[in-house]
Formats: sequence, C-alpha cells, structure tokens
Amino acid sequence: MSHLIGVTLRNRYKIFQCLGGGGFGDTYLARDLDLPGQPQCVVKHLKPKDSSPAVLAIATRLFETEAQTLYRLGNAHNQIPKLFAHFEENGEFYLVQEFVDGHDLTKEIISGSSKSEQVVFKLLKDILEVLAFVHQQNVIHRDIKLQNLMRRRKDCYETILQPGALIRIKAPRQMGKTSLLTRVLDHGTQHGCQTAYLNFQAADAEFFTSLDKFLQWFCGSIAQELNLKDKLSEYWQGVLGSKDKCTNYFQRYLLSEIHSPIVLGLDEVDQVFQYPQVASEFFGLLRAWHETSKNKETWKKLRLVIVHSKEVYIPLNINQLKL
Repeated sequence: MSHLIGVTLRNRYKIFQCLGGGGFGDTYLARDLDLPGQPQCVVKHLKPKDSSPAVLAIATRLFETEAQTLYRLGNAHNQIPKLFAHFEENGEFYLVQEFVDGHDLTKEIISGSSKSEQVVFKLLKDILEVLAFVHQQNVIHRDIKLQNLMRRRKDCYETILQPGALIRIKAPRQMGKTSLLTRVLDHGTQHGCQTAYLNFQAADAEFFTSLDKFLQWFCGSIAQELNLKDKLSEYWQGVLGSKDKCTNYFQRYLLSEIHSPIVLGLDEVDQVFQYPQVASEFFGLLRAWHETSKNKETWKKLRLVIVHSKEVYIPLNINQLKL
C-alpha cells in the first residue's frame, strides 16, 4: 500500500505519506512542487483489480465521471474539498484534491460518551446542510461515515474569536452563505462579542455614487446596528479624507464606546463590486484596518466577516483582500 512513497507523479506531486487504503485504492499525502511553499495535497490512487481491456474501458469512463462530479462539487461549495487534477498513468488512475487540515469525526464521537442536545443538533445541521447541497446536485454519497467527515483544524467559528480576525465567505448564490454568516455572528455573541449585521443590498443607490457618501452610510449603519447614537456630524468635519474620517469614527467612537470585541458581518458585498472605485478604496481600507490590528490593541477588538458570491467578478487587486 505504501509503494508510492517517494514517487513524484507528473513531475509535480511528490508523495511522502500514506493516509489509508480501501477496496478501491489508496490515499496519500503529497506536496505540490509547482506552487510556492510546496503546499500539501491529497492524492487518491485508484487501481482496477482487473486489468483487462474491457474492465479498463469501464474504469476509465467511471473515473472521468467521478472527476467531473468532484470538480463541480468542490468549486460550488467551500466545505467540499476541491479537485486540483486527475490523470491516468500505466492503467492506474489518480485524483489530486485539496488537503483538509483537521481531524475526522471519530475523534469527536466516541462510543459511550454522550453529547448535549445543542452539540448534536449543531453537528447534524452542519452535516445535513452539505449533504442536502450534494443531493440538490443529483449526487448520492454512498459512503457516509465518521472517517469521511472532516473537521477543519481552524474553522471560521474558532477564527472569529481571534483578535483582528478577517474572514471571507465566498460561494455561489443560494449556497447558504448568509446562513453560515448568521451562525458565525451567533457564535460570536455566545462568546461575549457585540455583533452587527449589514446587508449591502439595503443601501440606496445614491450612497454608491461617491466614496464619501458610501463611508458615511457604512459608519451610520454600523452605529445603528450596535445601538449607538449617530455622531457623524461630530466626526465628519475638517480637511481629512473620507477614509481618515471613517477610521477615526471607528477608532475614537465605535471601538472606544464598546469594550467587548465587535464582529461585523458584511453580507452581499457584491453590490459594491459594481462601483470599482468605491470598492477598491473600501476594501483597501478594511485591509488596512486588519493590518493595524496586528499592532494596535484598539483594532484587535474588530473582527470582520465578508460575504460575496463566487460567480461575481471582483475588480480588485487580489493582494488588497488577502483573506
């Protein structure tokens, strides 16, 4: 089962560890030599037991169908591992998938150990939401078991509790992004955070006509969500630029007024992408706040969750929103 360790497939995927095996093949951990940092990936080696031409033809067809399904599901849902490559060598088949850094649910569900109703409900909800999506794609998962259900080592629930956290939830429409955002905000509330939810589709079109109007709307809406008084007239004065005024509004008012961490849930931000100049300045500002949080205690209290749809083109320098 471990005869591939040390082998480099396609001059790119260097296998270094065996993760397990079964009736259909073996699974390995590899490094992608073509990418910076040589990130880890999973290689699944599928080898037909019968190498006759007739069986090989059927195996090839099934392999192509499986790869197409995995590619489609992985690109459409952020809780399903992405397919990076699929290929055939010497009558044997290989799938290269995203590596999920975490543990399977056998580490959490142990025979004889009980769980509270709340924990069980949340666990089932998390699993069934993904399964429902798979069924909506006319796919049936035939091997659902604890060993095949992974918990990421550091998921968004854990991340949002970190000082200065910045999370991006990106997926196509109707894939449960808002539902996940709601659960993240609720998790923050349960851990002593103040939360504010802002749906950018609620903004009037006139607010997107200039950065100044947009940032005033943004600050005013967040203050309202946090049940604080509107003090725009006090902070929106002088010769400073709009981004400086917005930063002062958060630093000297919102973050100073509330002593607990603040989680901002920014939903449907695709709306901003239609206005490239506003979008570039706004997301650059969020990125600057995130960087500031690494050094300034006040900004460590601010945590951001940004939600948008995968199919929408983002006219931004990718380094400005490196999440």
